[in-house]
Amino acid sequence: MSNFIEKCLLREAQPEDIDEFIELWHQNPGKQPLHEYLGMTRNEYALWIANAAILPTLLNIRSKHQSMDQLLAEFDHQFPAIAKSTSPSGAMALMKWLKVRLA
Repeated sequence: MSNFIEKCLLREAQPEDIDEFIELWHQNPGKQPLHEYLGMTRNEYALWIANAAILPTLLNIRSKHQSMDQLLAEFDHQFPAIAKSTSPSGAMALMKWLKVRLA
């Protein structure tokens, strides 16, 4: 069975369908954590929780067969103070950087 991220990349689901996938997981969570059920890494899930608007960027990264973890390490190397921030402004700075980096 495909997960949410895979279905989005195959255009079988849209980003706005994520709530339906989460509801299905809540109905039968099993042993799989929600982030795995959705097809996200822990870092991707944490970013999405911090700012749901990052989902299209996450999908863009995956569509280019790139690793979010590698991009986060690169961002952390270039902007260590912002990368460790949990503030909305830190999340926005990361999103802007990713858009430039992935352009």
